Amino acid sequence: AAAASQGRPCSALVPIPDPETGVPFGAPLFDSALPLFADLVQDVLPASKVSNLQGLTQLIFTEVDTYKTICPSVVGLAHLFQAEVILLALLPLASADTPDAFLGPPSRDAEAYIAIAEALGRAPPFDEFGSQVLSMGLDRLTFLLAALRQAGSEPWTGAARAWVLDRRLWRSFNRLARITLVPVPPTPWHFEPQFGAIRKTLRGTSPKSNAAGWAEISGVMAVAAGEEVEWWPSMGTLIGLMRYGQVHGDLADGKFDLVDDDIDLV
Repeated sequence: AAAASQGRPCSALVPIPDPETGVPFGAPLFDSALPLFADLVQDVLPASKVSNLQGLTQLIFTEVDTYKTICPSVVGLAHLFQAEVILLALLPLASADTPDAFLGPPSRDAEAYIAIAEALGRAPPFDEFGSQVLSMGLDRLTFLLAALRQAGSEPWTGAARAWVLDRRLWRSFNRLARITLVPVPPTPWHFEPQFGAIRKTLRGTSPKSNAAGWAEISGVMAVAAGEEVEWWPSMGTLIGLMRYGQVHGDLADGKFDLVDDDIDLV
């Protein structure tokens, strides 16, 4: 259930589980997300707020079918945010030489997110501020789609890439996609917004999973680099291994130190 105030659908309070107790409490989820989405579409979102927006987007996707009946404009903006992350991540990979089999599926996923956002923009109940921000967001995604198509027409080598020279695109890329993570099938692009919050609580908690993970890495490196090539952990992964013998270590009060959240190799 949700309770709206001040006559605005997006001011509704929705039940969110307390991270400590798990007991739901009424939270202004949409009103918390809207200013961040507004800053994003106007290209003024501080880098320090990106993780806040990612967390709110994940919360929206956990109950997306319910929330789109309460505040469709913010749910639409959450879909646009996911589309933007995909398109920005694809920019450095796009070229006239890149196979469509590689760029096509995620590009179509982004376009599907945009289509959903467009439909939600026409869906009741109507929230004036939310609709304004969603309209600006759709314009922004049109710009990003055009940038990706241009990048896909450029050769890998030669003149500097046009998107790198565009200050708006370069700023957006550094804000959201500087570390380019491209899911490999069967992992879908929507994995992170749907399961990212849960996945983070499970990192490093199972010795059996840790051992299986390192076995997979060894096998992949043997294929990618060759059986005779030496490889070593580096950076945060190496620090964790030197400190704990793994990338995390147990601390007092049931807490643990996650030294690194990915695997660095050289």
